[in-house]
Amino acid sequence: MNAGSDGGSSRLRKNNDSGLGPRIGRRDLLRYTGAAGLAAAVAPVIAACSSGGGGGSGGAGATSATSGSSVSLAQLKKLLDFDPKYSGAGQKYNVGAILPLTGTGSFYGGVMTHGIDLAVQHIKQLGGPTFVMNEKDNKSGDAVAGVSALRDLNGAGIDMFVSSYIADEYALLPGIQQYKMFALEIGEQQVTPQVQAIPYYWSGIEALGGINPLLYKYIQETQPKAKNLAYVSIELGTTIDNAGIATAKQWASKFGMEISNIQFLPYGTTDFSGVLSKLSNSNFDALINNVTPGAGLFMRQYLQAGFTKPNYASNLLPSDVAVGRSAMSGMTVAGLLFDPDSAQLSPFGRFFRDAYYKGYGTKPLYPEAYGATAYDVMFQFWQLIQEALRRKMPVNSDTLNSIAGGLTVKSVFGGTADTIATWHWDPATHFPTGEQLGVYTLDGAKQTLSQVAVAGSDGVSGFSLLKS
Repeated sequence: MNAGSDGGSSRLRKNNDSGLGPRIGRRDLLRYTGAAGLAAAVAPVIAACSSGGGGGSGGAGATSATSGSSVSLAQLKKLLDFDPKYSGAGQKYNVGAILPLTGTGSFYGGVMTHGIDLAVQHIKQLGGPTFVMNEKDNKSGDAVAGVSALRDLNGAGIDMFVSSYIADEYALLPGIQQYKMFALEIGEQQVTPQVQAIPYYWSGIEALGGINPLLYKYIQETQPKAKNLAYVSIELGTTIDNAGIATAKQWASKFGMEISNIQFLPYGTTDFSGVLSKLSNSNFDALINNVTPGAGLFMRQYLQAGFTKPNYASNLLPSDVAVGRSAMSGMTVAGLLFDPDSAQLSPFGRFFRDAYYKGYGTKPLYPEAYGATAYDVMFQFWQLIQEALRRKMPVNSDTLNSIAGGLTVKSVFGGTADTIATWHWDPATHFPTGEQLGVYTLDGAKQTLSQVAVAGSDGVSGFSLLKS
């Protein structure tokens, strides 16, 4: 890990055994679609509709109502309460990162880099070590590029790194074990046999297993008369589409509902009249909306066609909200979100949010969740290093791999307006346990979220509706 003085430089329980199949995350959307293609498809529509949605553009310099008082560096340092004897001050650690810096997922590579850069800056300001980043490109899920990047990091003597796109679609996992490189993953994923308890490979973000149960439990609790659901999604390929439908049907059934109207759309669809015509011929109580990317245009046309049934989703892109504006209001989203305007946002979360705005401009719905995860992961590395120093163990990948399962970390996610959240890794899975999931409703005109429910990481335990 190349530590030295150099003159002072240097959200889980184990996934349930339901067998309900994988949830489709943003990494799959990016793999089968592309942000650039969406931008090209919707740009003319944005221009044509720009006078009708209300709200700002969401570009740099836009304003967003923020909740909670600002937090100074001194206040955060006191709240984090890290022992300065083991902070690693004056040390230097070389850390790698394999991110989607180019290709269809480059948007996420950008927000991840922002989160990493801020964390590196803040950790040093808080009295921690200097992290020197060596960032490589996996070209948005290109296994060859990812394996080559991992080989380069190993050749440079780096033995801890930030991984993404689920260790580049599993292709990096053999190399991680061969090179004994400690990795913290920032991609959304399930606990599967491929990733469960793989030596040196740990998830920096909770597993996805609880999101579907949370979504359907929330519908059951708030819309008890909703029994018949429609389901509309972007096509992601037969295998992924079938898995998504199987999961949705089984969780809907578990909570007393049925999905009877299923429609898939080609990526890049801008005219939804055919889908809406089929919806008009069915009697549905609510819509599961997996039109991502594209939800903004879909919701505009949905309302124009006279539909009023509520929409529920497990994914949200700020770009869709910018397109849909007020038409997106009322959409309910369950998932791994970082809500910058939440009254629940912890002091750690507020410090990160305000620093992000200062560094990269204030934009509605930012910092995006992946940027926040990247920020959090760098603090996870620091806390692992502190624990190694506390135990008087060498700071290397073997040490971090051995101590991760017994460490409780402080996180930018979760907590309350006055307290910082903590969680720990489950040594049986290498995934966080003890984090929370949330349900949010969207105000499209203001481009803000309101948290309306919370639950444990399985989506059911600790479920509670929040008072508005």
